[in-house]
Amino acid sequence: MQLKRSALSLSLVMALALPSVTACAADNAEEKTDVAVEVTGEATEVAEAVESAEATEDAAASAGGEADSATEANPIVFNVLQADKDYEQIHADAMRFQVKPERVMYVKRPTAYRELTTKLNMLTQDFKGKLGIAVFDQDGVAVLRDDNSFPLMSVVKFPLAYVVGQKMAERGDNLDTVMTIKVGELDSNTHSPMYDLLKSSNFTHIGDLKVADAPSSKDDPNAAAMSGAAFSSLMDRELKIPLRTMISYAVGQSDNNACDLLMTRYLDSPKELEDRLRKLGLAYTNVGYTEGQMLADTELSYGNGARPYDMAKFFAIYLNDKDFDPEVRKVIDEGMFFAPSGKTRIQEGVRISLERSKLDLNKLKESGELELYNKTGLGGTNSRGERIAVNDLAYVRLHDEGFIIAAFASDIPGEKAVSVPTAEQVVQKVVALIFDYLQLREDEPSAPRA
Repeated sequence: MQLKRSALSLSLVMALALPSVTACAADNAEEKTDVAVEVTGEATEVAEAVESAEATEDAAASAGGEADSATEANPIVFNVLQADKDYEQIHADAMRFQVKPERVMYVKRPTAYRELTTKLNMLTQDFKGKLGIAVFDQDGVAVLRDDNSFPLMSVVKFPLAYVVGQKMAERGDNLDTVMTIKVGELDSNTHSPMYDLLKSSNFTHIGDLKVADAPSSKDDPNAAAMSGAAFSSLMDRELKIPLRTMISYAVGQSDNNACDLLMTRYLDSPKELEDRLRKLGLAYTNVGYTEGQMLADTELSYGNGARPYDMAKFFAIYLNDKDFDPEVRKVIDEGMFFAPSGKTRIQEGVRISLERSKLDLNKLKESGELELYNKTGLGGTNSRGERIAVNDLAYVRLHDEGFIIAAFASDIPGEKAVSVPTAEQVVQKVVALIFDYLQLREDEPSAPRA
């Protein structure tokens, strides 16, 4: 499938030529404008940068080339190679003009840069946390805001499931392959719907799935006290849990026990996951800790981090991988299809944007014209009393167009009852604005695509 080339980082270079905040305000007192970067260099240097970017764009267009083939289930292909080229150019421009990562603001279409940047700044001006955004269209990077690393939290369970699927293929395992674990390996003090079901069945079943024989002892694990021998026997009891169940709970239920068992028992360690992600080309993703370790020390959450660009790129790699086991993909996709945990984040932003275009999300979903798959993450509080992360990573297909959106918020002040809704509302508004932009036709810049 031949894909048209994106405009590289011409928008960023053009942004560098914009006047300062003060000058913009003087030009138009009614419009509050905050450009992403301010540059005091000579005008000739900016002109040379624009000319250089145009030459780079022309060279990329003439180079041609095609993206990897799509899977049958996903006919939409994302041009990861072009996205990498876009990202490298954005970095080169930012370094040349000494733009800090948190000040990076890139919009593919130069004519939309000023309006979109101004509106984004107005939407986020009162937000006290950090907000990173990366958006892919099928041709590469469409929008990039704040290029720092953000804590992944449970978003990591999506790439974990993909890497586990790869290792299954290497070992000749399938979804019915069982992992044998002991009850004592499970953490009873973490988010784990799988553990709750096991405990309610005296550790013999996960729902209707039998994972162990009924014990000879009549001791109730829910009782306030168990005899020492009975407790020891329970901790040593072996459970045989299929990989299908582990992956389903890790992704679909964001189960921390399932996650850590896959990361340390099926994979060797968080380091193996990080190494395998590096081999996929994710240079800006770090995985150093399990969910259990981060629960014991929330500051370790910053050791599992990624730039939003890397996670958007990962989703594109996943969607493009025609060789990935379709049965494993089905389990992962089922866990992320309009995930309930993301209903108040990217999903809501998309809904708001569609409503502004007089389109109904539920009707589009029912007709199959809209698909949305997402994985969320939620962090605890750091030593400063801030919410560590409120994240969402999503693939959105509307009609015959596909987009990937990574929206990561971090270090949000306030108690959970305040910090989480605050971050979610900002994500909703920003995603709605960006999705408005994504729906615009190139030849009809003011007409939403219906």
